[in-house]
Amino acid sequence: MKINNSTVVYDQFFLKDDEVMKKMITELELSYNHKVLEIGPGYGNLTKLLSGKAKKVVVVEIDSKFKNHLNFPNKKTELVIKDAIIYLDEKIKQKAKFDRIISSLPSSLVEPFFGRLIELNFQIAVLLVPLTFVKKLNNLLFSTFFQTILVQKVSKNSFSPQPKANWALLKIYKSNKTDGKSLLIKYLYFHRKAKLKNSLTEAIIYLSKINKHPLTKNQSRLIVKKLNVEEKKLNNPLNMNDLNLNEFIDKIISSIP
Repeated sequence: MKINNSTVVYDQFFLKDDEVMKKMITELELSYNHKVLEIGPGYGNLTKLLSGKAKKVVVVEIDSKFKNHLNFPNKKTELVIKDAIIYLDEKIKQKAKFDRIISSLPSSLVEPFFGRLIELNFQIAVLLVPLTFVKKLNNLLFSTFFQTILVQKVSKNSFSPQPKANWALLKIYKSNKTDGKSLLIKYLYFHRKAKLKNSLTEAIIYLSKINKHPLTKNQSRLIVKKLNVEEKKLNNPLNMNDLNLNEFIDKIISSIP
């Protein structure tokens, strides 16, 4: 696939490898009733492969210079010229659903995108990211919400302009873990704007009811007091090791009857 680098303004490395593109579409496990979100389509090479394979394809591109490349006659494809992070925040607020998400992410978008992934309503995401970024996903919080598969490493030669290092093709599924540890992490994450002591108190009550040994608020507060909790916020799902989260969660679980 030939790429015209003279139009490149943002920090995107455009995928030019046809085989990798086909692999991304295959891994998406598309059905004709699916609604698909594509972030950063650029020249629309992936979009063309998606066209006609889903009920609806929404492509979000920040750079209006690519508009002419993204005018598809298929009415099932909707072009949105907007900053992807602003668009995602709007859709999270609206609780919008996308069955599938696909993207060869611009470098500067990778971390802010993954920081919002937990809040997005989707089933499968197929994403190209820098290979060095993959290790950041190996933390307790992210693995509680998702199952992440490294489909393949992608050579830097597959892009234009060429990045400095190789990339990775990831397939991400929403996880439905219901064990006590996972439920506690999910509760704390979705109540992360509250004071940690308060959300912990409510989380322990919630889990004690599931365990069929319900605790009172005073009993739960006593457990939290013994834990000597530091007042920190659970904001960034890629940065959770700051709390020594694994040890911290295990300590809480062992305290609940």
